[in-house]
Amino acid sequence: GVSDQDYAQAAINVANDLGSAAAFYEHGEQLYARDLFSAAVTLLTKAVELQPLYADAWYVLGKSYQQLDQYQLALKHFIRARELGTRRNVAQRIMAMRSKIESLDRANRSRAPAPVLDGS
Repeated sequence: GVSDQDYAQAAINVANDLGSAAAFYEHGEQLYARDLFSAAVTLLTKAVELQPLYADAWYVLGKSYQQLDQYQLALKHFIRARELGTRRNVAQRIMAMRSKIESLDRANRSRAPAPVLDGS
């Protein structure tokens, strides 16, 4: 079989050759489906740069960032997809990202050292 690296590179090459937002989206979605999330981000980012109103590209970009544990970026992209009227179920993902970010913030705060009170 084709290695993930070779597959990702081939998808990127084909999308670059075609050069359309639709090609970047389609190949980005294929990379996402193969769990090649970083490569998917590369192509989907090009899709939204070429076509800023491409709601579904923003959505799959959000899902890719979610899989890479980049929850703030995922949330930002899901919100943009919702603003642009994606028909995907984005409300649930927005809530999930907000919840994940809050729980990580709580965990980080509980690990932080207590402030030193110097009594002055």
